[in-house]
Amino acid sequence: MIRQPSRHCTVELQALPARIRHVRRIVSAQLRYWRLDALVDPAMLGVTELLANVHRHARPSKQCTLELHALLDQLTVSVHDLDPTLPRIRTADTWETCGRGLSLIAALSESWGVRPDGTGKVVWFTLPATSPAAATPGRPLRRAVEKPAHRFVDLDHGADVHARSAVWSEVMAVPPHGHLDYNRAIPHGGNTALMFAARVGDLASVKLLVDADANVDDRDGWGVSATVLAAHAGYGEVVEFLLERRADPNAAEAGFSALHVAIMRRDENMIRTLLAYGADSNAPLQTWTPTRRSSKDFHFSPELVGATPFWLAARFAEPAVMQLLMERGANPLFIQRGDRVVDGPRGSGFQHRTDVTTALMAAVGMGGGEAWVDVERAEREALVRAVRQVVAQAADGDKRVRRIVEPVEGLGDPRINPRIGERE
Repeated sequence: MIRQPSRHCTVELQALPARIRHVRRIVSAQLRYWRLDALVDPAMLGVTELLANVHRHARPSKQCTLELHALLDQLTVSVHDLDPTLPRIRTADTWETCGRGLSLIAALSESWGVRPDGTGKVVWFTLPATSPAAATPGRPLRRAVEKPAHRFVDLDHGADVHARSAVWSEVMAVPPHGHLDYNRAIPHGGNTALMFAARVGDLASVKLLVDADANVDDRDGWGVSATVLAAHAGYGEVVEFLLERRADPNAAEAGFSALHVAIMRRDENMIRTLLAYGADSNAPLQTWTPTRRSSKDFHFSPELVGATPFWLAARFAEPAVMQLLMERGANPLFIQRGDRVVDGPRGSGFQHRTDVTTALMAAVGMGGGEAWVDVERAEREALVRAVRQVVAQAADGDKRVRRIVEPVEGLGDPRINPRIGERE
């Protein structure tokens, strides 16, 4: 589940044969997602040659970074490795089995080049971007979804609405990346046409596919449902339509539901819709989700695992959402026990931490986790005051809650019930 604000994709890898085959599949899937089907073959050929050169020649490490950057009229492919030696085109003898890589790059590309970069180098090439290829008989229906003019054509000719893309796995992580338990093989792919349409918010195609008997509870290889995928991408109209067609509002095979996602996105309308269709206001978050290095990807941090929607709404200062959740039976007394691993001081290894926090403590910034949507400081302070009022209202004479609320006079005031909020 990642955010991609522009058509830019980065893959870090060791240029080993097994990994190169894996990366070829990533390149193919990414270009098809960008609707650059015509560039798949030349791009994969060029990527194979560049990574093979790293495998054969780069010293001392085979570590490298592949980048794809798509503009309106051009695709740029580059590989950065740690060997500063600049390659050059040479003429290979007829009997030689290698030595033609750069000549091939020059022949297939619009332009190409080599440049020093820090302690290594970058080899790059460009391809002219073309319009999406037309859907053809026998290909998965997702092509029709990406090109609206062909929606009816493929459906009328018996395209399989249940056809799925290939499934592959990639080891992804959250910081600290050196902690083995924070590295996990994440399945990618396994998408149907409905999943592709939901991901890009193509409501018209979603309706056509569902009318053609697509499964409204389709899941990808990881277990993310079409509803969760649409919610993650912020397409409330698609979420509402799928729920109207009886999609499961609590689908969470991957460990998180559409309601968790909607709260992190601060999408109150989507939250109202999910609750109206029976989303569980007390369902805990079951897992963390990975993020690319140095990215701002939407993800759930490890310390958020176990949190309920109400606690998440408090943590990220959403008082109106907290009120909605309580109306649907959310437990305002929930106490989150967040667990995380952090880097120790001065390279002393990893340290294990557990935070025990109430909703009010979460509202003033305790409990960890990263916000998906930033809120201005002044607005956040007002929201936190409103959160306190909601928690006070939830007390309704309950001494357990009053003991938490009453001592907290200002934002971030540490004067809390000493029995709650201890760090283990």
